[in-house]
Amino acid sequence: MTNIVLPESVTSVETGAFSGCNFTTFTFPQNIEFIGWNMFSYPSGNGLESIILLSPTPPTIEYHEYGGGEPESSFDAGTNNCPIYVPSGSVGAYKEAWPKYADRIMEMGTGGEMPGGGGVG
Repeated sequence: MTNIVLPESVTSVETGAFSGCNFTTFTFPQNIEFIGWNMFSYPSGNGLESIILLSPTPPTIEYHEYGGGEPESSFDAGTNNCPIYVPSGSVGAYKEAWPKYADRIMEMGTGGEMPGGGGVG
């Protein structure tokens, strides 16, 4: 698999939903409300180059803590620290909701295009 675009009917992605899959781009729909933990775990996410969220409101993300360490979410393991693209005008809300990933959150263009000419779809 190269590019995953979840349909608008998806509002929740549960823990481990895409474990073992390999893709370069993963797009969450505008209606996403919850992202479970460990979706991009090894070996899935090995080639992940971008994560795209079409929702103007940051969804809830599930965290897990290991042995007293810093809690991790699906945006840690297996993501190659790739950029997380969000709708125009939503960067501040995402950075506030997800401060751990603030340096990776970037604004996509109004037509869904990413810096460098990529796009949704």
